[in-house]
Amino acid sequence: MKLSLTRALTLVALTVTGLLFSAGLAKNTYRLAAIAQFKLSPDTDDGTRLTQCTYCHVNSSGNKPWNPFGINLQSTFRNETDTSLSNTVRIKDALYKVLLKKLDSDNDGYYDALEVFSKTLPGNDSSKPSLEAAKLEAQFKDAGGFAQYKAP
Repeated sequence: MKLSLTRALTLVALTVTGLLFSAGLAKNTYRLAAIAQFKLSPDTDDGTRLTQCTYCHVNSSGNKPWNPFGINLQSTFRNETDTSLSNTVRIKDALYKVLLKKLDSDNDGYYDALEVFSKTLPGNDSSKPSLEAAKLEAQFKDAGGFAQYKAP
């Protein structure tokens, strides 16, 4: 069967579009998992994103490069989760495990779990909680500590 050039180009375009669309869905799945697990602001009914990709990425559109928190999350996902599980389950596990490490990814004086708790960006040193770390940690513990971010 011989394909015309137009038909061949159409098939290539559809294949590439399908691959890009599925990659976008995968990334959105991870973002939505983080929103639910970290109790962040969900998207509005009209599709407006209230939690941006800059939670883990440098750029608001996502993709590379990753910010320091995103790098730690990516490493945890790759090296500390069970590869026999689905990526959706693995990302939830990685989201919890990265917080348990008590890292301060952006070196702003607050470990990542405290930043998640206070709704600031753990990978951006210019975004930090307004409370001093000791007071915030007391509130964090009173609210359930790390257990509140364990994957369901």
